[in-house]
Amino acid sequence: MDIIIQNEVLAHHVRMHIDRPPISRFFEGADDAGASAQAPPLAALLITDDMEVACAHPSQPLLFLGTQERRLGESHLRAARDKVGANAPMAFVEMPLRAGCLIDKLQALVTRIRAHKTILIGPYRLSPESLEMVMIDDTKKAPLLLTEKERDILCFLGARPNMSIAHEMLLREIWAYKDGIDTHTLQTHIYRIRQKIEQDSSNPRLIVTDEDGYRYCPP
Repeated sequence: MDIIIQNEVLAHHVRMHIDRPPISRFFEGADDAGASAQAPPLAALLITDDMEVACAHPSQPLLFLGTQERRLGESHLRAARDKVGANAPMAFVEMPLRAGCLIDKLQALVTRIRAHKTILIGPYRLSPESLEMVMIDDTKKAPLLLTEKERDILCFLGARPNMSIAHEMLLREIWAYKDGIDTHTLQTHIYRIRQKIEQDSSNPRLIVTDEDGYRYCPP
């Protein structure tokens, strides 16, 4: 489980309170857009005290740190998530930080993320913490191997069945507009995904092309 810390001050406080975090890597000192330069997978947990950053990444599992008054902005965050069809787990922790509360919230969120994020893509089951897609009806069959970006794209589309997702949104959520990334890069990843999961990649039925993006169509 990866974690994104929105700024170095928060990262310092979190590290002070957690001796054995239920996570594998920290991405510290994210930029103002709330995304680490390494663009960790969508399953990564975002910790921030900035409502604007939280609203800018509505698909990210979230732990929001703030005062009781700041929680009044929760409606804006939920509206941002509803707009993109996201229902990623989130929780609030009031400042100043209480170590016990923070650890409990983190552990509970990690559990919810792992349970919530299992995605069905056609005949396959996919978890955002794995690079393997397993055949639902034949677990003895060798799993399909994915790259991190292929997995993230499938998780994002699979969590929004029948919803058209624009190129721009995928580029923002998967690559965080990293330099050198454009629609050609996305098209190449979609092509490789179709080669792996479609019965006929020249006539895709699961990941279809819309006018300005892509859509997952459950069978």
